[in-house]
Amino acid sequence: MVYFANRDLNRIYTHSLLFGFAENAGGVFIFVYLFKAGLGVPLVLASIGALLTIRFAFRQGVLPFAKRFGMRSALVTGAALVAVSYVALAFVDAADGKLLLFMLLAAFGEAFYWSSFHATVASLGDSHARGAQTSAIQLVYALTSVIGPIAGGFALAFIGPKAAFFAAAVAQGLSVIPLSHLPYMPVPQAAKLQPAANRIAAMAYFGDGIMAAGHAFTWSMALFITLGERFQAYGLAQALAALFGAAMALGLGRLIDAGHPKRSAAIGFTAIALVVVLKALFYATPALALVALAASAVVAPIYSSAYNSRIYNLAQASGDALRFHVSGEGGWDLGATIGCLNSAALIHFGFSFLPAIGLGLIGISIVSLVIRESYQKSEPSLRV
Repeated sequence: MVYFANRDLNRIYTHSLLFGFAENAGGVFIFVYLFKAGLGVPLVLASIGALLTIRFAFRQGVLPFAKRFGMRSALVTGAALVAVSYVALAFVDAADGKLLLFMLLAAFGEAFYWSSFHATVASLGDSHARGAQTSAIQLVYALTSVIGPIAGGFALAFIGPKAAFFAAAVAQGLSVIPLSHLPYMPVPQAAKLQPAANRIAAMAYFGDGIMAAGHAFTWSMALFITLGERFQAYGLAQALAALFGAAMALGLGRLIDAGHPKRSAAIGFTAIALVVVLKALFYATPALALVALAASAVVAPIYSSAYNSRIYNLAQASGDALRFHVSGEGGWDLGATIGCLNSAALIHFGFSFLPAIGLGLIGISIVSLVIRESYQKSEPSLRV
């Protein structure tokens, strides 16, 4: 079966199952937990921007480390540091030194993890089955999106942050095991990345980062407040919505591999834009906010499969997957930081969440233009 024919990608699926549980049981609650701990919405969003700025700085160390020790070591190091950051988060209760320690650990770990993870999947995956393989990863994350938020939400509500975030740390730590069995992946000592590929990576990720600032970070604050600031309600809502989207990625992945990548991208980008509009309009009413959340759960894997399939193929074709993704993730940090700071400013000066969430439309417009241009230049004969 094309989804499981690649042994190394099967290890990535196992890792993603554990990582996804940690992310959904702990990670999705990080910023609403900080809000509940007493940081206002503008300060939480500004903190996200600060974390991403620190992450951007740490990312400059990924390439020298990977050149010396290999991409697998960079990936394992990042995943382990993210696990430690959950332990630090459990002790945060104000905007003080403990929050700064968490931000430093999270920024360091995520800088190493995400660039190395995307480069690893791009390098070890198969271009002829790219859609199926990326959609299978999305399915794994979708499945953990059902179990994780329920576990994390009820743990935070009834047991406390230490138990909840320690459990996330354990799951994250276990996710390192399958990564340790991946092959050694050397990184070219001399840069092979062409300026055009560097620009595509940076701009596509920049747009995705702006979109995430409104569509994910700002929206999560709005949803948490609308649901009465209750962790269990927030987690249950996330889990129920995930049920609607668990299988959507697989069908789109096969559509991409069947020779309809541009059509799949158009579907994914249009759908995610409509979801951003729904979130911006419906955030203040619980029932309607849940409709928007459910729509997001359905659309997210469609968008991610279309986006990542193209990005991974471009990274593999560049001949320098790690540098491609270091450039791309740096663009994401910049875009998300700008988006979060703008959202924080809007809310600080008395605007509602509507324009702050709606900023995500600017990001998706950028992504759509960049990906479409990449198809037109490299593969103009592909069916639309």
